[in-house]
Amino acid sequence: NSLAAAMSNLGMYRKRAGDLAGSEAARVEAAALYQSLYQADPNNSAYERALSANQLALAQLKNERGDGAEATRYLALALEHARRLTSADSISPHLQYLLGDILMSDAEFKSARKEPELAAASLNEAIAVYERLLTANATDARSRAMLSICYSDLGTQLKSQGKYDEALRAISKAAATIEP
Repeated sequence: NSLAAAMSNLGMYRKRAGDLAGSEAARVEAAALYQSLYQADPNNSAYERALSANQLALAQLKNERGDGAEATRYLALALEHARRLTSADSISPHLQYLLGDILMSDAEFKSARKEPELAAASLNEAIAVYERLLTANATDARSRAMLSICYSDLGTQLKSQGKYDEALRAISKAAATIEP
């Protein structure tokens, strides 16, 4: 577990330093280690959460490096784990944030592929996640900000589909959400 965490941190630091290839290599190693730990102890949600987070990071790295197919594959794996985790523990803010972040990345990838209906569906699911978090803690600034971003992005997706009234409602919710 310590080695997996160290590799994950190394991946994060290498990305901050602009070394995407080094970051990817470290994240691949971390994901492989967490996968082994998770397979050895499938009831340990911490391993599955770390695996999902590393798969999300790999999806984002692959996307930045122009490998859309691998980005989509890693994102699907991360989403599968996050859904399983949140179905087993629907109140953990950490797990809900992970699911919301993955769904937002999913929407971003679908938008880039010119799939506005699918992007909107992912955003609507992310909105539900962040609304649950905000309901549980009305002072949660991160959830409030993410919810506003989701509504804004949803407005963009709806506008691209010619659904102007719905887009305007989404943008209005984005603005209203930012204020507590």
